[in-house]
Amino acid sequence: MTAQAILLRRNPYRPEPYKLLRKLYTESKRADSAYCLCQALTLMSFAEPDEERFFKRMRSDTAAAAQVPLGEEEWFANLTHPDADPLLTNVFAVIQPAVIMKNGQPLEALGYQMAYAIDLMRHPYPLSQTIVFSAGVLGLELPLCFQNPMDPGGLSFLHAHNPAIVLGAAALATEVPPQMGAFIASRHLTYYRPGMYLRYLVPTGTGLRAWLFAAIKLISPNFPISKDIEGPVKENLAVIEAVITGARRDELASAVTKLLQAGAIDLKKWVGGVDLTADRAGFIVANDLEISQEIIKAADDAASAVPQKERLKELVLFAVSEDYFAIRRKLGINIDA
Repeated sequence: MTAQAILLRRNPYRPEPYKLLRKLYTESKRADSAYCLCQALTLMSFAEPDEERFFKRMRSDTAAAAQVPLGEEEWFANLTHPDADPLLTNVFAVIQPAVIMKNGQPLEALGYQMAYAIDLMRHPYPLSQTIVFSAGVLGLELPLCFQNPMDPGGLSFLHAHNPAIVLGAAALATEVPPQMGAFIASRHLTYYRPGMYLRYLVPTGTGLRAWLFAAIKLISPNFPISKDIEGPVKENLAVIEAVITGARRDELASAVTKLLQAGAIDLKKWVGGVDLTADRAGFIVANDLEISQEIIKAADDAASAVPQKERLKELVLFAVSEDYFAIRRKLGINIDA
């Protein structure tokens, strides 16, 4: 099965590897894995009548009703896309308080106050409840949340010193179908994970590089810095030195050392990997590949650093992977036909 999975990734647009895997899973009585293959085959219009019937018979019409939430082990081992280098994420996670200190703003400066934070558990809008539900499935803490009817958008980032979500008019007024809302909420929540939050807090590749190099420079003073970012690196280094102290400084030393030992650093690849991880999280909680793909197809190109065609391909490959099967077993949403 591993060999077939490798062949499938090499040529993900041919039906043969999917069909062979489906047959292998059926013969080995792995009903849930066979179902996932039937789902992919049906959406790609490759399914035989019996495969399509099986998929439609077992298809869920609700978001993932998890028996237990995902833990850190599943996030690192199964959910996070390989391009989102965990060593790089770890460095960003350690310096995140410093980046928030410099790039974030007080709530009041952004037009908000703690007194107006909303309790999503009591908020009378479907998407609010879906955010709570999605955070529970993914094992994530709920960020601070505000509503802003004057903002025409849906869910957006509030880059305050305490990172928050803003629910705009679209989130408050629109009746979002539960599985669609689950994808949207789960994808957005993923970016609040430590380290991954910098993907939006620092929206440019040059900015991310300046923070990363500042972190490296603190631990490895002789690390060479190009002239074009010397200024930002120096500014960021001063902030990291002031904020990241004591045990956190030791954590940073360990994280930076491991990153440098691993070799090449590709920040563009990491940003794309974080976006693909967010797609995976959305799909897991939405519990439906077709709905997840529809949202990706309808999204603005600026919603991801990864082209739409690549996002769709990566999601299908994840939907038929051992990593996804393991997550379904962990959550208790796997079928037992």
